[in-house]
Amino acid sequence: MKKTIVNKIWVYCIWACVGLISAVLVLAASILIRLYYAPISLKDLPIEVSKSIQAIAPQYKVSFNDAKFMWKGFGHPLFIDAKNVILQDVNNRKKLKVVLPELKASFSLPSLLLGHFSIKTLEIIKPSLRFIHEKNSTLIPSEEVDDQFILTLLDNFLTHKKHWKRVKRLKIDEANIKIEDLKGERLLSIPSLTFVVERVDKRQKFHCMGGIEKNYFQVEGTYDYKAGEIFVDANINSDYAVKEAIQQNQKIKNAIPESQENQFFLSGLKLPFYLSSKFHYSEKEGLKEASLILKLDKGKIEIPSLFPHSLDIQKGIIEAIYSHNNFQLKKIEIQSGNVFVRGTTEGTWDKLTQTLTVQSKAEAGNVMLSDLNKFWPKNLAKTPRQWVIQNITQGKVPKATLNLDSVISLKNKKVISTLKNLNGTIKIQDATVFYLEGMPKVTHVRGEARYSSKDFLIAIDSGRTHQLVLKKGRVDIRNLDNENQDIDISLTLQGSLSHHLSLINHNPLKYVEQFGLKPSQILGEAETVVHLKFPLLTTITVNEIQADINSNLQNIRFSDILTAFPCELEGGNFTLKVNNKNMLFEGVGYVFKIPLKILWQKNFTSNADFETKLAVTGTINEQVFKDQQSNLIQGFGGTAPLEINYSSKGNAHGVLSAKVDLTNARGSILGLEKAGMTPGSLETSMEIRNGIPYKLHFVKAKVTDGIHIDGKGTFDDKGLKELNFPNFKVGYTDVHFSLLRQQNNIYLVKLRGKALNLEPFLQDSLHFSKNQLASSFELNASINDVVLGVDRTLYNSELNLHYNKNVINKLNFRARLSKKYPQAILEIDLAHEDIHTRKIKLKTNYGGKFLKIFQIYDNVYEGDLNIIATHDDRLPHELWQGKLVMKDFALKKAPVFGKLLSLAFPTGVVDLFSEKGMSFTRFRSKFSANANKIVITKGRANGASLGLTFAGSVDLQKNNLQIHGSIIPAYYLNTILSKIPIIGELASGGKHEGLFSVSYTITGDSNKPEISVNPVSIFTPGFFRKIFEPDIDEEFEDNDEEFKELND
Repeated sequence: MKKTIVNKIWVYCIWACVGLISAVLVLAASILIRLYYAPISLKDLPIEVSKSIQAIAPQYKVSFNDAKFMWKGFGHPLFIDAKNVILQDVNNRKKLKVVLPELKASFSLPSLLLGHFSIKTLEIIKPSLRFIHEKNSTLIPSEEVDDQFILTLLDNFLTHKKHWKRVKRLKIDEANIKIEDLKGERLLSIPSLTFVVERVDKRQKFHCMGGIEKNYFQVEGTYDYKAGEIFVDANINSDYAVKEAIQQNQKIKNAIPESQENQFFLSGLKLPFYLSSKFHYSEKEGLKEASLILKLDKGKIEIPSLFPHSLDIQKGIIEAIYSHNNFQLKKIEIQSGNVFVRGTTEGTWDKLTQTLTVQSKAEAGNVMLSDLNKFWPKNLAKTPRQWVIQNITQGKVPKATLNLDSVISLKNKKVISTLKNLNGTIKIQDATVFYLEGMPKVTHVRGEARYSSKDFLIAIDSGRTHQLVLKKGRVDIRNLDNENQDIDISLTLQGSLSHHLSLINHNPLKYVEQFGLKPSQILGEAETVVHLKFPLLTTITVNEIQADINSNLQNIRFSDILTAFPCELEGGNFTLKVNNKNMLFEGVGYVFKIPLKILWQKNFTSNADFETKLAVTGTINEQVFKDQQSNLIQGFGGTAPLEINYSSKGNAHGVLSAKVDLTNARGSILGLEKAGMTPGSLETSMEIRNGIPYKLHFVKAKVTDGIHIDGKGTFDDKGLKELNFPNFKVGYTDVHFSLLRQQNNIYLVKLRGKALNLEPFLQDSLHFSKNQLASSFELNASINDVVLGVDRTLYNSELNLHYNKNVINKLNFRARLSKKYPQAILEIDLAHEDIHTRKIKLKTNYGGKFLKIFQIYDNVYEGDLNIIATHDDRLPHELWQGKLVMKDFALKKAPVFGKLLSLAFPTGVVDLFSEKGMSFTRFRSKFSANANKIVITKGRANGASLGLTFAGSVDLQKNNLQIHGSIIPAYYLNTILSKIPIIGELASGGKHEGLFSVSYTITGDSNKPEISVNPVSIFTPGFFRKIFEPDIDEEFEDNDEEFKELND
């Protein structure tokens, strides 16, 4: 019974519950249908709803002007959609603001039926969030109520604050994000940002998405509140450059300090790109895992903090991972035109010290040196970067490498990077290098640079500079970790010596000018090491340059080591060392074929012991004179040690001295035969000022019983001023002479003495006559005996000569040709006939003796000789025009003339080789002449037994003859017919022409000429001969005006 009652009670209870539930369901269904078709407008929130919102945001009181309670159908919760939500800070009741355009709160139906009104989801639509960008690059929310309200909701949701455990989802939809600076100026605006956070399986998932025009980003992840771990997956896809799409991007650039700009590197990507990143973060352990992939498309990269110029990119990719405290940049590849950049990085994160230790390797290639400024990060090795970009232009970098070790730490929310190690290489190809202002550039340079955090070294393999070959070189910049650095440059050059010297004579060195040399006058080959060291500053002075130059000189040839020591050095091998303090030139070379050891030193400092010092030692031997053409020294043998010394100090004042020991020398010196082992020496001493002679202290030459010479002189800025030799005795020569430059700058030379042996000088004078004397002078000489050779002496010679502007203007010479016959006088006079014409007269009554003494012809005896010649100085290269007459002379034993007669008239040779010889009453001709050539015209000679005509030329340089003419036998008898009018002229060819004559020619070497005659011509009528020999047979009378002056 009782059991039955209990069962019934349970049944009634169940039915009551079912009925109640059904009633509730019907009521709920009615409410839902009502809400679906007609949302309920609310003027104010129900008290329970207000309490629910108040519970999740206790700092704020929420109210609204318009709200609707609605349901959108199955699968959707019941929610309240409120417009123009008003927030009130409970701590500041006066602060009211309508800040939320729309707010939605959903509730579960059971909670509504139970009257709990607990919020299930909360959605804020189109809020405006404003952030302030501070100087330390952090973003903080503004103090506005709406901003603080939204951030409070997010914080409470994520931290599981009380009353938030039932809230399953919080969404911020279409938020307008604004970033402003401290002055309130807008820096960035994201117009539509959606952020959703919800609870799923005791975890919180979040999703954020937004974009600016066609630049889209999405971030999603999971946050495990209890475990304190967060998983994030972020993606950014940009079709355009972020910076170009951002409003007021220039203000952003100005607002971001350069030191922090690299944290916003994405803003510099002016190109389409895709970024994908994932990471796993633990509140206890920090970052556990992360990955990043960044793909770049064609466009530009602008990161001013790294690169001063924008980079044109064709494509690129960056891949990075982080796992278990190990960081790895697996790949970075960027293509810019032909330039490629690739690299990797590995690192380890130290949780305790909050530091990341990384080792990076990078490689770049095909970089043009003109573009190196674009690709070399401006904060990487600043000093070498600045020097390379400024001084290495053109050319190419085929490959460059970088190894970088650094430590990145996080302190006070700032990222601090500390460099631990830096090194790498840069290959250089076909580059142009400017290493010192004023010095020639180095071109076609090939080499490799090696750099570190402390040093930057360039090893040069090849190149060219100033027409020289650069064999190798080195550029060192060290102590980069110090405030100031020096640059150390070493170049090994090879090529022409003149170019080497020209190189070191450029600004700012100017060394060759200090040597007193001219590079263009120096020949030879050299290999030089140029070592320069100076501060790495924009501008430097020459005193700051440390120079050290070492050169090996080969086969050099140059003249005038000193201006006062005019000689040519050739065939030498020397070393040249130059630095800031001094110069050293040392080696062996040849001067006048004398092998000399030369030591030349020069100091550039004012406190040195000397300014210039020259020491020359050598030995004169027979090789010196073996091929010489001079007759001054002949048959030299033995040896003569030579010493030359020069030393100067202060104001370039110095003393040049020379000494030659003649004791072991033998030979003919100015005609004196010196035997070996005869004591003798030659010494001289000269004072030098500013590189030119100032005073000749003495010249002394002495050989026992043979040579005694003493002399001295002075100089001024115009050259030699005065010279005096009171003693000049060499063998037969015994004279004294003086030289003085007068006020009109013409030298006056006085020569006096007992004897002067000119024989050694005659051949040299022929060579000397080829050159013109530079100075004008007047010569006054009086010599008792002037020896021209064996049996060739002039006696009581008196000479006055004026030489000016390369021309002898006046000459008066008088001498006796024979000591036995005082009447044998030679007179030569030269003077101006008018302003343009000079005239020379030679007269002697001993013509044969004159011809023999001057070695013109040895086979003429006696005779009166007269020569007159004139020259038009307006035509300096024209020949002298002259006439010659010689009377009453004889020709004896003349081999050439004898051979001619033997060929023409064999019987006519008897007179020629008789004691008296063949006599002639007259010899005359016209001629044109200079020092090299004589041209003869209208030549005629006649005697009782013979007559002849002649014309032609004599080449004095080549010793060559070209003479032709006719021989007239039995001259007086043969020419009688020529004096008969008409008939005689036709038969003989003219007055003084023979009826019978033989034509001849003399050609070839003047010592052994070839002689030919034409015997048939003896039968040729005279008028025919005249046709064929016009130069010879042209008629002129004895009293013709052309020879009247000579006939007087």
